[in-house]
Amino acid sequence: MKTKTVTPSRFLRALTATLVLFHTARADDEYYNQFTVCADSAVIVEELVITCDSPGAYYYGSNKYRNSATCMGGDKARLEFIFEIVQDIETNPYFSLEVQTYGSVPSKEVYSQVDLCSLSTLKSLDGAVCPGVGLYMVTEKFYFAYQNDEYQYNFKPIASIGFASDVNKNYFDLGGANTDSCPGGTFKNWSTGIDNTASKTIQFFLITFGALLFGTGAFLAWRYWAVKRELNVGPKREESMQEDLLDEEDVRRIAMMGREKDLIDA
Repeated sequence: MKTKTVTPSRFLRALTATLVLFHTARADDEYYNQFTVCADSAVIVEELVITCDSPGAYYYGSNKYRNSATCMGGDKARLEFIFEIVQDIETNPYFSLEVQTYGSVPSKEVYSQVDLCSLSTLKSLDGAVCPGVGLYMVTEKFYFAYQNDEYQYNFKPIASIGFASDVNKNYFDLGGANTDSCPGGTFKNWSTGIDNTASKTIQFFLITFGALLFGTGAFLAWRYWAVKRELNVGPKREESMQEDLLDEEDVRRIAMMGREKDLIDA
């Protein structure tokens, strides 16, 4: 199995991809973030997130949910994925997207061999023009059909993605994710995603920033206390010195009065 080589430019693109997708996910949810990609592909899926909203109006205290990592029949799904075209492609790729469900909820075929570059939901993240080499994001919203049995269950949907150079291809020669139609049937695990990249990075930043903020606040509080104490001690010290001078003056006066009394008595 070949290892993934990360160049500086690709690292920056991957970081951009992670930050772009972060607004969809929350750190306390376990989002689906592990998938397989076709090996040695011209198009590589970098990030993938699927979340669901339950049907009906959401309000606090209800049994409705928003941006859930798990779904049920009838839910409104939001799918976002980021992919990178790493090789020059002569013609516009054809794109397929199917979301696998569970139980009696039928799978959702979103696209089947459509022109990728003509998608209205396609967005370039680095200024590249499809199908040029660059980083792109696709955002899709759709509804799952209702289940047709009496059981209540939820599931984590799995997106199967494919890119082909020709509409008549029976496999995804340009690459794909979570598919058995890779060239030669070869694929490899991909362990990138929101839960183990962006959220942990931002959590680390927030913890570090919080510790720095706390330390700065503690130092400023200590400094304020020290300055205030110095200001309070100064007048008291001066007053104490004045009292000491007065005491010495009184002693000299008493001594002089004693000597004068002795002279008078003599």
